[in-house]
Amino acid sequence: MFGDNLSMISDTTIAATRSQGVSLRDKFRVNVWIALPAAVVTFLVFMLLSNGQHHINSEPLSPLLIIPYVVVFALAFTGLHVLAILMIGIVLAGECYSCAHPSPENDRQTRR
Repeated sequence: MFGDNLSMISDTTIAATRSQGVSLRDKFRVNVWIALPAAVVTFLVFMLLSNGQHHINSEPLSPLLIIPYVVVFALAFTGLHVLAILMIGIVLAGECYSCAHPSPENDRQTRR
């Protein structure tokens, strides 16, 4: 929702810090002062404009879907190459999503 400049962590954040020789920790310290006010203002605008009239359909979230985010965040501090971190995140996200949202085809095949 906030884009790469306003999100706390993103692929470009990792790539930018690595290419410029800046610590991720320093980037987060600066980014929090940009991202937090934007998030608060966005939340307030949504609350003021909605007047409680909008219903959002939601589905239960699986804790599995948090794993790729946490792993990418942790790997960003290890010094591992950026492309390796991103590839691990992409593969892990696909696997976690598959586990959290099994397709009906797979359910039918496993029941036979």
